[in-house]
Amino acid sequence: MSLTKQDYSNIYEQFQAPVSPGIDCGKFCSPLNEGEPVCCTTQHAIPLVDKAEYKLLRSRTKMWTKLEPFDQHSKKVIDDHAESCVAVECNGAKYCERDNRSLACRAFPFFPYLNKKKEIIGVSIYWEFKDRCWVMSNLKYVNADYIKELIDAYRYIFKKDLEEENAFFNQSVTMRRLFSRKKWSIPILDEQGNSNIILPKSNKLTSIQSSKLEKYFPFNSLQNYKNEVKSLNGSSIGLSLIPK
Repeated sequence: MSLTKQDYSNIYEQFQAPVSPGIDCGKFCSPLNEGEPVCCTTQHAIPLVDKAEYKLLRSRTKMWTKLEPFDQHSKKVIDDHAESCVAVECNGAKYCERDNRSLACRAFPFFPYLNKKKEIIGVSIYWEFKDRCWVMSNLKYVNADYIKELIDAYRYIFKKDLEEENAFFNQSVTMRRLFSRKKWSIPILDEQGNSNIILPKSNKLTSIQSSKLEKYFPFNSLQNYKNEVKSLNGSSIGLSLIPK
């Protein structure tokens, strides 16, 4: 069974909590991306929406349009998903309509993490973006209501779309394999907002203080952050890694 426009409307209605209330995380990643938040530019990640979701978005707003391929990679992404999804782009962070964000926008930089029994035990990160996304190095600021709403949204989806459930199960399997091979701990925020890790070659959740979760380069120190911004010809004057 596939999801309908009404299903996505229901999901949008219940998944509205901000990742971190009162914090504009784009201020921390945009100096690394020519002034634009990383998650709002297709140069880093190409948003894909289900065809039913795209119909809903087009009925609600002019914020979204189909993405035209701009290089070989984007062409491959669009072609590979053409049967079930639409690659899209928005008008940019400056013109964002929060009520009309796609599901991918609302969820980024997290995905529902499934254990070997296909149970959602929390959310984890899209690790490919750990060098560009400030939030991934500052999970202590993530709102517990946001985590619960994200998990509820995907439980709703998985009841109706087995392929989507399998996709995130495979994402979780890939993460376990990669992180075990590299001897990295997997960060997990559970449904109550608690911080946990899964140690390499383990399936057990281990509670951890949020302040002790991994911080990734260049967000692991202010000096690294400033140096990285300078290397991209940006100004480091007034830069900070701490929300004000």
